Amino acid sequence: MRILKSSIALLLIAVLIFSLTACGGNPIVGKWKYSMNFKEILEKQMESASSDQKEAYQVLADSVADISMDLILEFDDKNNVKYYIDEESANAAIDKFKEAVVDAIPKMFEAMGISESDLDEYLKAAGMTLDDVAKSVTESIDIGDFSEYSGTGTYRAENGKLYTTNEGDTEDTSKYLEYTISGNTLTITSIVGEDDNDSLDYFKMFLPMELTKVQ
Repeated sequence: MRILKSSIALLLIAVLIFSLTACGGNPIVGKWKYSMNFKEILEKQMESASSDQKEAYQVLADSVADISMDLILEFDDKNNVKYYIDEESANAAIDKFKEAVVDAIPKMFEAMGISESDLDEYLKAAGMTLDDVAKSVTESIDIGDFSEYSGTGTYRAENGKLYTTNEGDTEDTSKYLEYTISGNTLTITSIVGEDDNDSLDYFKMFLPMELTKVQ
């Protein structure tokens, strides 16, 4: 009986040590998702548009408010990082966006002071249909357009700063992300330093970015 009690005690100690070790691991390790809402994207981009375009942009933005695609960040316990646009969510979002554009175009022209009858006359004179206009707006949109927002590399998380290095490059300590983690939420609060290919700069407009842990 004494041997049994000792064995149980040792087992409990082992479980406790394992639990403490697990809790002390890097909390950033895992798969994180950021849902990029199309309305938010358009509203951020239209901040630099001329005043006569903003109303039309807003019409389009409102029509795609329920459309989003997912940016995924994966950090492993060997300090490797992978980031990409989730292809399934992107393709579904693009298909919905194309449908929304067809419905939004007449309202966009109306917002610019062009009546539906004037639009019909313009399209007739140009030998086009509303579907042709929508196609010209959306035909170049494809998942491949988002390839610049994908890649692999290494990372180092230290004192609320996340240093990432693209595969084949050396770490530049002047460039990093400032972040916080609370439960299953990773919040990127700022992006410090300039990025040569502007991919990080693009995301500055969405700060703070809240990512949800999905794995």
